Amino acid sequence: MKLLLVVNPTASSVTARRRVAVEDILAAGHELSVVVTERRDHATELARRAAREGVDVVVVLGGDGTINEAANGLAGSSTALGALPGGSTSVFARTLGFTNDLVVAAKQLTAALDAGSRRRVEMGTANGRRYLFNLGAGFDAEVVGHVEGGSLKSRLGQAAFVYSALVTWLSQEDRTKPHLSVKIAGEETTYGGSFVLCLNTNPYTYLGRRPLNVAPGTGFGTGLAVAVIRDVRLATLSKVMRCAFGDGHDVGRQPGVTLRTEVESVTITGEDPFPHQADGEYLGRVNTLEVGYESDCLDVVTPS
Repeated sequence: MKLLLVVNPTASSVTARRRVAVEDILAAGHELSVVVTERRDHATELARRAAREGVDVVVVLGGDGTINEAANGLAGSSTALGALPGGSTSVFARTLGFTNDLVVAAKQLTAALDAGSRRRVEMGTANGRRYLFNLGAGFDAEVVGHVEGGSLKSRLGQAAFVYSALVTWLSQEDRTKPHLSVKIAGEETTYGGSFVLCLNTNPYTYLGRRPLNVAPGTGFGTGLAVAVIRDVRLATLSKVMRCAFGDGHDVGRQPGVTLRTEVESVTITGEDPFPHQADGEYLGRVNTLEVGYESDCLDVVTPS
């Protein structure tokens, strides 16, 4: 089988020793080529070229942002995506069922390749860009932007997100007023929110080993789950987090939270340009987000 390994050398869990170990595992019984990303969206270019050249599987050794880039390059092709947990959180690989131990996950991946274990999955879309597991607008994306704006992530790992969430929350001038308007397809009501999550899969993310469950039951093939959190008062956020650290079934029952599942599309607009992120990658500020759902989009390798 012809494999291309796309390596993000700056990803949190990528070290020279681990990279060599992964390359050795993948090369056993397969025709392996290795490329290194050099800039933002480079993985999209590399994956798209690999699909044109008939590569069977593009394996990504990097974080969720690099995996997202590769997925955007492979969408619509017959070349499959192999996701390894090379980031600080590695939501997508873990959601698929891979262990968070990079070397063990590489062995799982080769076993899946040998068994032909893969599936065609759906992806979310936001203003034309595809995403694999979550899109966030407002407060959530502002936190991600704060993390990516400095060296916190490389120094603190996942703790950077906790620190940035606190800094971002303290900087909010008005924690009670919703700044976003959300229109869900098929509903007459327009909802107000301080932040919005559009999930293609559950969990929303992980904090250490613990998943944050926002929409249990949401996964590939179910449509999107949309959670609108009206404000960022401490009372609201603490209740949502408490539920999310559990099984997540009560998130949508909390005051100030609107949760819809099996959603095909949603429009998010802001009073002013608002931040957004996709799969943990900060994408800047926009006035409007048109969020959708694309079926039969991407082949992914799954643990056998």
